[in-house]
Amino acid sequence: MQNLSSKLKKLAKNQYMSVYSNRGVEIKVQRTERFGPEDFVIELHNQNGKIQIPHVVLFSDLDTKMKSDPSDASKLFCVIEKINQGDDPALYSALLSNLTFSSGVYEADIIAYCTQLMMIEQDFNYGPGRRKTYFTPPREFFMHYIRWIRSQNDNISKINKQANKKRLPPKQYYKKLVCDDV
Repeated sequence: MQNLSSKLKKLAKNQYMSVYSNRGVEIKVQRTERFGPEDFVIELHNQNGKIQIPHVVLFSDLDTKMKSDPSDASKLFCVIEKINQGDDPALYSALLSNLTFSSGVYEADIIAYCTQLMMIEQDFNYGPGRRKTYFTPPREFFMHYIRWIRSQNDNISKINKQANKKRLPPKQYYKKLVCDDV
């Protein structure tokens, strides 16, 4: 994660960088400086054009995957936990390519890379000298919501509403996932 963070910090305003590409989908970031000097947007590019990926779309897709295929989704959530701890999604490319979901919008690898980018974005925009956060590193705030989604204790509308209002997630999701099988 540190290597990618360093590359993203070097982008000039409005400059694009390709982060990942597979099966006709390319993940790009564009530095915008919208919420801070290092802020960026995440876009998916394919033959139909480009779309931005906000966290609520990612959260909803993770929720759909957990409901439709809990076993494979649990593996994806564990990869995300490892990414949160600093691992690169490329370390899990074989595992991610073998995960299949009967529902959801994006492939597991796309979710993993977009999640990593969203975590980096949290670290860039929150913390000392930036927006206030209660979490170290700041991406933990984002990760707590992902753990909440995995729990399936509440519906995704409630989780997304809490995230959009930047409310603290429930404390039971502060504990890291146990991921021995990844």
